[in-house]
Amino acid sequence: MRAFSFLLLAIVGCDSTEIRTAEVDAASRICGPTSVGYMSTMDHIAPSEEFTFFEDELLNIPDGGDVTFRARKFGTPMVGFPYASREIGAVRALADGDLLIADEAEGTIVRLGREDGSIEVVISGLERPNSMAVGPDDQVFVGDVDRLFELDLETGEPALVVSLPGVDFDGLALDNEGKTLYFNDDLTGSVWRQDLESGVRTLIATLDNFGVWGPRSGEEGGEDRSGSTGSDPGRWEAPLDGMAVDECGNLYVVRMSGEIFRISTDDVVTHIAELPSEDVLATAAHFGTGFGGWERGHLYVMNRRGVEGGVVELRE
Repeated sequence: MRAFSFLLLAIVGCDSTEIRTAEVDAASRICGPTSVGYMSTMDHIAPSEEFTFFEDELLNIPDGGDVTFRARKFGTPMVGFPYASREIGAVRALADGDLLIADEAEGTIVRLGREDGSIEVVISGLERPNSMAVGPDDQVFVGDVDRLFELDLETGEPALVVSLPGVDFDGLALDNEGKTLYFNDDLTGSVWRQDLESGVRTLIATLDNFGVWGPRSGEEGGEDRSGSTGSDPGRWEAPLDGMAVDECGNLYVVRMSGEIFRISTDDVVTHIAELPSEDVLATAAHFGTGFGGWERGHLYVMNRRGVEGGVVELRE
């Protein structure tokens, strides 16, 4: 296992920098990549199931770390507050910087205070919460087995949005306006769009659940896999996982084998990239905040596995 060195963060008395994700109007939107010409792995960020951004920091709970970490794009990550769990399904930052944690092992959604490390169980008794999305005004949506619901942070009450038996809602993403929710069924490769105002649900893509593990296209021993199907040699089961929506409304979907797909606003699916590693477990994706070098139009993808693990930055 790689050795990571971390800087302990003194929380009490720390400077509260007034940085926020910029409000974006239509004229100044920055779209994500339509193809990828550059990838770089930031291996100072320890691998984890999920991560999130707040202001100029990337926040995550590394595998086996039992503690939160706050990483800037350059420099040594800072140790935050303790939080122990056998499996974290998702983490999201709220508007005040508190961290919302989907504790898959405990069946809870937990709010971890940014300033004092306080732990508040917002809801318990869930089966296996595996995904979350947070939108404007701290709208919170949670994906659990068989159902997707909106969570009231004040009361802890869930309001059912979607019920689909057998679906565990592994990937969940919300557009910037908080009006459209996207989710995938990792076992079937189905990707859905849910209009939160009308309640209309639309199947926008079905991606086969097979990826290629091993050398990448262009590498020694690698093959061109464009247009390949699940019956091709070397393709193994590789479910879908994390998703992200850019400022222009395009959806990006991660397959665990490291392949990245873009689904345009008119539902055209394009395979745009493969993570540059033979040891891949791609689990999450987010766009940057525009602060601290985390660029708004760049996609950041977590590789959870191996010596090349960490967050990979992708851009045109």
